[in-house]
Amino acid sequence: MRKYVIAFLGLAFLLSACRIESNIILDINEDGSATVGAEIGFDEEMLDLLMSQGDMDPSEIISDLPDLGGGGTEPIERTEGDMTYFGAKTDIDNLSTYDFGGLEGETFSEFSYEFDDASATLTAKVDATGVGDLGGGDLPIDPSEITGDIFSARVLVTMPGNVDESNADEVLSDGTLVWNLPFTGTKEIFVTSSFGTSGLNTIWLILGGILIVGAIAAIAAMTMSNKDSEKAVAEAAAEHQASAEGLRASEEEEVTGEEEELAEEEPDSGSESEL
Repeated sequence: MRKYVIAFLGLAFLLSACRIESNIILDINEDGSATVGAEIGFDEEMLDLLMSQGDMDPSEIISDLPDLGGGGTEPIERTEGDMTYFGAKTDIDNLSTYDFGGLEGETFSEFSYEFDDASATLTAKVDATGVGDLGGGDLPIDPSEITGDIFSARVLVTMPGNVDESNADEVLSDGTLVWNLPFTGTKEIFVTSSFGTSGLNTIWLILGGILIVGAIAAIAAMTMSNKDSEKAVAEAAAEHQASAEGLRASEEEEVTGEEEELAEEEPDSGSESEL
């Protein structure tokens, strides 16, 4: 694939408005299986230029890709924004034992993937080759003059579960981790994630939280109910007391009335006695 990158990069450099992207793709599952792929993308202007050249067909990149191994290679041809990507991918059973075929020689100088029922760790190192040396010195390109607006090389990794720690340069909206590869020097890749048992613990924490909230709500309801009962008892007692006081006042009024009547009758009795 490098011979195409060299040619495409030369054109992109001469036509600075063009853009090229090169990606290594790792989409990893909890059981250690993964989809491994490699692709190269072109913006619309670059693609139109390549298609107008009879001897430079971007789709030929697929046949020139290294052997990915795995369960058979599938072509990649997709469009994202103004970029069109060509490449290949394959499904493998166990990433921890995968040797990357031709990819390792072109991309990773070191690669390790370890996992169990609850977590996974990926560590790797990329030794970048100076872009000016890709063609054995035949390509007149100064790496210091090449920017990300013209060319970028990336490693894209999707880890299983939740990412706990990583040194990725970027995280895409779908959770994909992105490492931008330098034109010279090395790039360290590190990421850990958790799943399985950790996910169950999260579920239990959520359920526990729901139970606690429910218990608090029940206690609050009982407290309110008790307060309402106490209020009702107090109101009933107050009504009973008011009724009793009213009854006593009524009885006192009746007694007072009778005494007054008796007092009015006593003088009349005296007068009759004197006669």
